[in-house]
Amino acid sequence: MIVKMIAVTGTAVLLSACGTVPMTPAEYKEIAKGSSSYSKESFEVKRSFAEVTKTLSKKVPECLTYDIYSTRRPTIGFGSSTTKVGDTSKAAVVTSGGKAEVTFQKRWDNPVGPIPKDGWYYFVADVYPVAKDRTKVDMYWRGVDLIDTAMKGWASGDNMGCPDPSQIF
Repeated sequence: MIVKMIAVTGTAVLLSACGTVPMTPAEYKEIAKGSSSYSKESFEVKRSFAEVTKTLSKKVPECLTYDIYSTRRPTIGFGSSTTKVGDTSKAAVVTSGGKAEVTFQKRWDNPVGPIPKDGWYYFVADVYPVAKDRTKVDMYWRGVDLIDTAMKGWASGDNMGCPDPSQIF
């Protein structure tokens, strides 16, 4: 019980030190643009906007929406109960007004403080046409690996594999 209280208190302190939790993709991008603690990258691919968004609409939810749970049992008789802990991720592609927005969110059990409905934002990207056969992707992320690499492969059509969910964080 004491360990759980320390973990909850530590998380609350860390979140308060980080400032405001972005509640929308737009807020996330604004914070990312003005912060050196976020990664940002833009790239263009030689594929039409329609081709890119069709691929992303298939691969993003397929590869980045998952549930990971584990069961923790007492070790050598220490502890009094078995605990199930886990997290859920949600990824989406929304196309509107001639552009697309890709989001990746993650939610842990028992969050501290206000968070967006589907969890904290970790990755947001804008996808838009720059010519008939060229598409630009602006990516913003923090605390995740491999999603940027997967996005480049999906957008270019060169790599359609999924990143291993256990390696993303």
